[in-house]
Amino acid sequence: MRICRSTSSGLLAGLSTLIAASAASAGLDPGAWPMFQHDAQHSGRSTVDGPQGPAPVVIWEYNGDSRFRASPVVDANGVVYVPNGKRPLTALAPDTGLEIWSSNVAPVAGKPKVGLADRSQPAVSDDGRVHQGARDNNLWVTETGSAPGDVGGEIHCTFHVPHDGDVTTSPTIASDGTVYMGSEALGAGWFYAMTPDCVPKWPDGSNVEDGRVVLGGSFKNVSPALTPDESIVFVSIKTEAIAFDTADGSERWRVEIASAGFGSRGPNYSPVVSADGSTVYLVSKDGLWALDTDTGAPVWPAPFVPPFPVGDDKKEEMKSPPALGADGTLYVGASKKTSSHFYALDPTDGSVRWAHEHEEKGEYVNLQAAIGADGIAYVAFGETLYAFEPSGDGLGGSLVRWQLRLPGDFDSGPIVGGPGVLYVGAGKKVYKVADPDPADALCNPTPEVGCRSSEPFGASLVLTDSKKTTLKWRMRRGDAATVADFLEPTSFDTRLSLCVYDGSGASQPLREMNFSGGGQCNGRECWRVLSGKGYKLKNKSGATSRGIGSITVKAGAQGRGQVRIKGKGDFLDVPALPLTLPVVVQLVVDDGLSSNCWQSTFAATLVNESDRFQAIGP
Repeated sequence: MRICRSTSSGLLAGLSTLIAASAASAGLDPGAWPMFQHDAQHSGRSTVDGPQGPAPVVIWEYNGDSRFRASPVVDANGVVYVPNGKRPLTALAPDTGLEIWSSNVAPVAGKPKVGLADRSQPAVSDDGRVHQGARDNNLWVTETGSAPGDVGGEIHCTFHVPHDGDVTTSPTIASDGTVYMGSEALGAGWFYAMTPDCVPKWPDGSNVEDGRVVLGGSFKNVSPALTPDESIVFVSIKTEAIAFDTADGSERWRVEIASAGFGSRGPNYSPVVSADGSTVYLVSKDGLWALDTDTGAPVWPAPFVPPFPVGDDKKEEMKSPPALGADGTLYVGASKKTSSHFYALDPTDGSVRWAHEHEEKGEYVNLQAAIGADGIAYVAFGETLYAFEPSGDGLGGSLVRWQLRLPGDFDSGPIVGGPGVLYVGAGKKVYKVADPDPADALCNPTPEVGCRSSEPFGASLVLTDSKKTTLKWRMRRGDAATVADFLEPTSFDTRLSLCVYDGSGASQPLREMNFSGGGQCNGRECWRVLSGKGYKLKNKSGATSRGIGSITVKAGAQGRGQVRIKGKGDFLDVPALPLTLPVVVQLVVDDGLSSNCWQSTFAATLVNESDRFQAIGP
């Protein structure tokens, strides 16, 4: 393990020779989403497509230590890095969501009190390190374990800002390995260019002292952005946008973009640079500005101010940076109490191409969009994840390709973490969302034959679709089964499907709920063994089991087998009621080598109405 510790005071005089001799060679990792808003220009645009829909699902969920107020990142190996409370960083396996490691801060000299890493989105370099700020005045650099001789989670180096103030900036990594970061520093706003080894890089000069630039205003939640040629770096403070030469930190221009600053930790006013490097876009309390990168002069006649609420002097405010489509379209959300819209803007003048009005409660704070390579805009708002078509509906409104409700409010935006994959934090959980794998679908267009069933009146089914959506299927006095017949659902190799059919002419099955074995639910193993009798699933949120919160399967002799399945909540989607008899429910289990199924058929009902179905059978 290499421990490099540094503070800025009095160091630079003796470090210039060392820095010149060990010039940074590392650059940004080529992963699917290696840093804030994907790249150093903060375009928010991926090089691959995200989930296409129409019905993406949660593949796994990870339960973290605190609310996820910064998004994950993904490296070239697909490993997902999440800012995780005071650890401060955790690496997750992309296929399962299981922890690979968390930062090993204990061996660092002095055992510093690690502050929450809740605002700084990590950034991964191509030399196998993750850079991240925390609310303990530190920049932490952690080994990923991908480089020869390095151990994942070990601390490579730290930089302590010698002035009280949280490091809530998301670091930006240039192609030469320079890391741009900063600190609130009690409202002074300190800004640094760092080597990969946590050493300040800029020499002292008229604008730089001890390796830092004093911005003159609070520097919160803002990730620096670079021009494509990396000659200029941009930041913003309370009321001003500032451009610096990357060579030495000298100030290029400074422009006032707001009459007043922000008063909370929430807003993220990170700059975004156009693909041709000519324009930098910055959000402030006064609107969205387009400025010339060389001079700071306005490009638009006036900043974009949201048009809603109509006739109201106090308009919606933007508190997140825009994302840029391949054609330059800017995508940004804005809110004011009960009014929230997502906008697509023309880059030439800031005019609205189309807008989406949100009916649910929420606020666009630190909720920047992510754009797939095909132009689909992914947005997290309230408790819903949206996919918007880039063209809108052609009439000035939006066209939603798909939407997925997730429990827990969003405090950070989604990322495109690989082909067909989104990662997003909601509350204390991170979700992997993707289109369902056709190989996981076990339900046939007609019910499977030869399934185990139960003796007469040994099964019951209740479905409700009113204020609460629920499913309860119980099969008692079932056919004989051994524990081995359940094909070990504790294994990731096992797949399960719950299939619901009826006698109508509708496409069958009416509902198919597919999910995998193994995994963790709410920080614990989803499945457990019932002392040689069978297995039990417990998944409180139902996120990875399509709303199914519990499954109990027990072996037994003839008339003693049992299957009990319960589901409720946001992820459960029951068939439209009433149903047409007969109704068939099946549980199909497959491990790739064998397949078994259990079935109940209901030919009569106790209740069959628009909000409730209840039956006993077979």
